[in-house]
Amino acid sequence: MLFTVGKLDSHEHPRDATDKHRLEWLGYELVRHPIRGAASCTWRRPKIEMAEHYTLLDESLAKRHPEAVNHQLARIANQPGFHGVREQSWSFCQYARQHGYQGDLPHLFYVQKISHGERVILGK
Repeated sequence: MLFTVGKLDSHEHPRDATDKHRLEWLGYELVRHPIRGAASCTWRRPKIEMAEHYTLLDESLAKRHPEAVNHQLARIANQPGFHGVREQSWSFCQYARQHGYQGDLPHLFYVQKISHGERVILGK
């Protein structure tokens, strides 16, 4: 970004490139997801929420409470099956397995894309 030295107007202010405002809806955030060389959009849980889930999981694993771990895994698996959410849920389940959880992992559901009919092309 280029600008000259001096004061900025009230409506002008530089923003850090890492300050990304994401669309949020019902506790999920919309993100771009690269797939096969193209970008598509998907929903995922915010990083702060996932950090809380991992903290609770670590506590349950440290106290060796398999019922509590099972409950946390089931709770995170019973959320919408968007690709981003499903990836986070799978990583969460694998983390539990790598840190000593021996129980069954829950089934992760997915959202199936359906066709909405033929594409409409507007006339000239």
